Amino acid sequence: MGKSKYNQKQDRIYRINGTFELVADNDERKMVFFQGMAFSFDAGSFERDYTGAGESVFTQNGDVLGTGSFNTKNTIDMFSGISPAVDEKTISKWLADIASQSPTEINIVQTFNAPNSANDKFARILMKIRIMKLELNTNVDQAVDGLNVDFEIIEFTSAQRNQS
Repeated sequence: MGKSKYNQKQDRIYRINGTFELVADNDERKMVFFQGMAFSFDAGSFERDYTGAGESVFTQNGDVLGTGSFNTKNTIDMFSGISPAVDEKTISKWLADIASQSPTEINIVQTFNAPNSANDKFARILMKIRIMKLELNTNVDQAVDGLNVDFEIIEFTSAQRNQS
């Protein structure tokens, strides 16, 4: 048996790109700077049954596959220029949708980079999320901190390596 081609030093991810893309239905992409994203896919949302042969059978409860959060810079261009907000890529729309009990659903792309790799230098995770919580810091006499966002993962598209 040959030596494994996985987990080679030159293929290790050195950084997570400082942007992620919000992908609209028309394939328009908006780059958004973020400082940190953490997410987990969680099979705990599945109900487990067993067949007569003792095999597990899973039923998904609801549409949530996992949860996560990120922190993005709170910039003026993330607010809508019209009211009511209609652009799903704006904080204004996210806030309005939470208030109307219909949280915004967006597709995102998270990119990882392995600059020393001889082959595929990038990996991308594509998924659909639902914005569930926004936390704005408005302390007086302080620079505006990032916007803290909590989300639910509602659809998984892919996790794939590629050249660019």
